[in-house]
Amino acid sequence: MNILKELAIIVTKNKIKATHILGNSDSKIDQFYEGLSSGLFDSDQEASEALYGEPNSGSSYRKLKLQLKNRLINHLFLIDIKQASFSSRQTAFYECYKTWAAVKILQSKNAREASIELAQKVFKAAQKYEFIELSLLAAKELKNHYGIFVGEVKNYEKYKTHCKDLFDINLKEDQLETLYTDLTIHYVNNKATKEELHPVAKRVYKEIKTDLGYITTYKMQLYGGLIEAMIYTTVNDYVATLDVSNRMIRFFQSKPFSTTTALQIWNYQKLVCLRQLKRYQDGKDLVEQCAKLFKKDSFNWFKFQEEYFILCMYTRQYDTGEEIINKISNHPSIQFMPESIQEIWKIYEAYILFVINAQDAGQASRNRQFKLHKFLNETPVFSKDKKGMNVSIMIIYLLFLILQRRDDEAIDKIEAIEKYCTRYLNNDETRRSYYFIKLLLLFPRCNFEQDQIVSASEKYLSQLHLFPIEDSHQSHKLEVIPFEDLWELALGLLESKYV
Repeated sequence: MNILKELAIIVTKNKIKATHILGNSDSKIDQFYEGLSSGLFDSDQEASEALYGEPNSGSSYRKLKLQLKNRLINHLFLIDIKQASFSSRQTAFYECYKTWAAVKILQSKNAREASIELAQKVFKAAQKYEFIELSLLAAKELKNHYGIFVGEVKNYEKYKTHCKDLFDINLKEDQLETLYTDLTIHYVNNKATKEELHPVAKRVYKEIKTDLGYITTYKMQLYGGLIEAMIYTTVNDYVATLDVSNRMIRFFQSKPFSTTTALQIWNYQKLVCLRQLKRYQDGKDLVEQCAKLFKKDSFNWFKFQEEYFILCMYTRQYDTGEEIINKISNHPSIQFMPESIQEIWKIYEAYILFVINAQDAGQASRNRQFKLHKFLNETPVFSKDKKGMNVSIMIIYLLFLILQRRDDEAIDKIEAIEKYCTRYLNNDETRRSYYFIKLLLLFPRCNFEQDQIVSASEKYLSQLHLFPIEDSHQSHKLEVIPFEDLWELALGLLESKYV
């Protein structure tokens, strides 16, 4: 069902009308498409019930699904590639691959002259926009045409040289992409700082630095820059990472064609650095500058919104943070993002709900319901990230136990959480989290008595202040709201009627 929903949203979003795709507006296949694109159907059972009158209609429903899937895939070729939201490189990408498909179809039908004319068109555009792999495929086609079918030595030698050069560049790009993936795979479901990757990234960059000096293609420089940045991100050196980000932004801005995706990636990295370095106004200015850079349903847009949300939390713009959460939770494409992305937003939503309830404690009209154990069940990926996002989960769990005055449950958890802190958090990279959880555990330890908590908190607060966030070695994602601000909110609960 998710595949169909995703296809339907893409087709609808790209201005292909249902009648254009499906023909008869009274047919079940049309009704199915309309239900998917409008968000009416969330499951196979709902769709089957609406279309056939029963939640499990068997082979008829499965056949309808297959028909719709095939038609939606076929009509992806009708997407309007001249939309204003597409950059020139994106437009060229879609046009080149559509044309290349036509080349292979014409070739299979022995329409050689037509296929070669289109192959030349693809080669020219692919070279201009640095689609190296496609340039190589087109060059091979043209080399074989002039060498085997036409016998033109000059053109054969020309495309033979292109093939050799492009093969070498394509091989280097593929190798570099794999090297980068070997490093970044460790971060997908685990956000903890990984200093052990620092020497690996340093060694890999040393190996590729010579190639980066003379191969200036889009893909080569993108992955090379990311590996260079990883030398510094693995040890939370945000000054050096910012320097790399600024240099890469200048490089991609200097290309003779639009480089939207690369600029999205590097501006995201720049925003992380500005926030970690407490250059908050620069961060806000960057968000405004990038407003039109991101397409509002892409993976990179969701990632940039993550960092924008955190920036709002660090500058206490909680109302704006709430607006971002509402925008994301109501966005139709969030359900198609990787599970780790969806979980990040569930964690962020929990934090903003805590802030809302903590600020308005005692005002029932503003308090938002939060099902704590449901939230824990909805974050299975990061619950395994013991030194990363699971720390954020545990902190918000404790804060809601305090907020909801679940005293007995909080007391029961003290021993288990103490063991967790000792085992996973008693080290430099998670030192701030270690002391902050120690602070939160004072609530049940001191029987929620304000004077006792404040008195006992001094030693942990002094330790927390020894490790300011900008100098800490923890993951930049771990501290959703500065612990100092969360501590003030938590203490405020003791003074409110809510508690």
